[in-house]
Amino acid sequence: ARNAVPTIGFCGAPWTLMGYMVEGGSSRSFDAAKQWLYRHPEASRRLLRALRDLVVRYLVGQYDAGAPLLQVFDTNCGELPPGVYEEFMVDDLKYVAAEVKRQRPHALMSVFPKDGELAPFKD
Repeated sequence: ARNAVPTIGFCGAPWTLMGYMVEGGSSRSFDAAKQWLYRHPEASRRLLRALRDLVVRYLVGQYDAGAPLLQVFDTNCGELPPGVYEEFMVDDLKYVAAEVKRQRPHALMSVFPKDGELAPFKD
């Protein structure tokens, strides 16, 4: 049966992907990414939305390839103050989960904001 093998699909969250894009790779503090976010909030929102849509497509593709459990991992969540993270990131992550479930109702979804608060995701 399709998706019968316990395989986990994985994708970085939009903020994590943006951080690597702006930094040019991994970073200890993601200072350049944070500066970009604060200095260019509207451009950041546009980039995050574009990444959000790519994340949905990527996760749906992983499900279609046989991964019944999909995880969005936000490695860089803890690099932002909780209020900033909630303002810029939470709605996009909720959208990713809802849209993947809309397109693939049997997919199991997990969103992990590393070093972040879970309260914004309780609804």
